[in-house]
Amino acid sequence: MIELTESRVNHAMVALKLGLDKYLSLQAMLHDVDVSTDPLFQRRFNGFYKVRRKADWRRKYYELFKEVLAEGGSFRHVCEEIKKLTGRWEPSFSSKMVASVDPTQPVIDSVVLRNLGLKLPSVRTSERLDSICIVYDDLKKRCRTLLASDTGEFVTQRFEQLYPHVKIEPIKMLDLVLWQIRD
Repeated sequence: MIELTESRVNHAMVALKLGLDKYLSLQAMLHDVDVSTDPLFQRRFNGFYKVRRKADWRRKYYELFKEVLAEGGSFRHVCEEIKKLTGRWEPSFSSKMVASVDPTQPVIDSVVLRNLGLKLPSVRTSERLDSICIVYDDLKKRCRTLLASDTGEFVTQRFEQLYPHVKIEPIKMLDLVLWQIRD
């Protein structure tokens, strides 16, 4: 697990500004558009979360996104549905959908996982979904533990100092900071 020094956090806080603006824009649009058909929302989401899949995959993804937005859905459910619809396990994109709908949930991202000392299971794992869900649960636990620590308190306080007008969940503050810290 990466050491979140004051210097690293401060550097990340400055670097995350552009990403923060994009995130806020997406979240502001989320309930005002039909995510399954709105090209602006989809283009911004694809850009922010680096969705680089073919048009058919994206169509299925955004149709599911609309359903999850209306009815809710757990991380496990979204993973299962994406697998049924596309034939692929997509833990990262599943978590991005879930965290968009419920901003108290974390996002699986390779940089964030690495910084927290986690990694997704091999594609050869026989119980792939269970293994993915274990990593996601570990991610949630590590984020909660980190947020409850002095370091987590420093991250949220520093975020609120630099961006007093922004009201987002502490887990998203932490996520944005971890996302910016790259060795």
